[in-house]
Formats: sequence, structure tokens, C-alpha cells
Amino acid sequence: MKKSIFILAALLAATFASAQITLEKTFKDLTLGTEIQVVHESSYQSGSIHTNYFLPTIFGSYFAEVNVVYNGNSEYGIIDIYDSRTFALIKTFNTADMMPTDYYNMGYISRGIFTTDNKWAWLYANSSNLFVVTEDHTELLHVNYYDAYPYIIKVGDQYKLVVPGVQQGDSYVTQLYSLPGKGDSGQDVITPVALRNARKVLKKDQVLVESADRTYTLQGQEVK
Repeated sequence: MKKSIFILAALLAATFASAQITLEKTFKDLTLGTEIQVVHESSYQSGSIHTNYFLPTIFGSYFAEVNVVYNGNSEYGIIDIYDSRTFALIKTFNTADMMPTDYYNMGYISRGIFTTDNKWAWLYANSSNLFVVTEDHTELLHVNYYDAYPYIIKVGDQYKLVVPGVQQGDSYVTQLYSLPGKGDSGQDVITPVALRNARKVLKKDQVLVESADRTYTLQGQEVK
């Protein structure tokens, strides 16, 4: 009995540890190879893709719309996140509730990157502190660093957080953190709506569902 309890406790401890943001390695100066993907935010403006370190990165199959609201001498952003297939509004964030007023560089909004549960999480920073928190304001990571731009990379199917400018003695180093999620947790599953008077047909070796005026795949996508 005692042996079973010990094994169960060890398994729970291992599971809990694997779901943490963990410092993996410290580099004096980190250079990335060409096969490593750097994940950053982008927007489509004036016919081309633009990147901006002060726009939020949204992980997953989503579209996002950011609206800036001016209130006297202050401003905040309203971030609406939509499902990329159905355009259904999934989540709305107010940046004023996501971080203190003296912080910036808010981004990397995700489910299934910083945690392995279904909670949204994100990153914010000022010139000397970096935080990763969940939507219920649980602190997942706090790093003291000096005026740098943290970013996320993807190595194979694993996400990692890169934090430059961390003071170590009289010099500055770059810390590499492993992130527990692979980006597949918490994604919204769209259940196809049942169609009245619909029938299944076989066209070009594909099973389709035909209604009175529309045709869908078995996964619920409309066939034009």
C-alpha cells in the first residue's frame, strides 16, 4: 500500500513538474539556426505584412482585432479574438485588466503554450521585469532583466521563451525557458450543425452532405 502511494505521488509530482515553465539553459550570447522558427506578431497593412513588437501575438487558429480606446491621458486596447473558421467571437480582452499601467510589451496570448490546461495566458514587461500570468492572474514566471525584447521560438513541436538581458554578475546573459504546452490545448472544437432535409452523397470520392441550398463536408465546412 505504501509503495503504491509513493508511486502515485511520484507520478503526480512528475506531471506537475512537466507542466511548469522551466529554465533550460543560459547562454552568453544566443544565435538561432535557420531551421528555428521565431514566433512574433504581425498585421496586414497597405498590402504587406508588418511586424510590431508592441502588438499582441495570438497563438492558435484565430483572427484578432485590436481597437485602441483613448480615455483622457491614458489609453488601453480591446482585443477581440475570433475563430478563424466560423468568425465566432471567442474571447475579449481589455489590456487595462491584463497588466499594470506602467508595463508594456503585452503579448503572446495563448491557450496551451504557457500552461497545459484550458486557461488563457500572456506575457507583459517593463524595462526591468518580465511576467507571464494566466487569466486569473496566477503568476507563472517572473524574470528580472534589462530593457530587452523577449520572444518565443519553436523547435520541432516545442515552444521556448527566450529572455535576453538577464544580469549575471557583471555581464548580461540570455535565458532559454522550456514551455509546457504544444499549442494544441484549449482550442475550440466546432460541432457541425445538423441540417434538416439533408442527405449524404458521394462526389469525386468524397462524402458530402447536401441540404436544400448548400453542400458541406463531413467536418461541417461549406463546399462552394
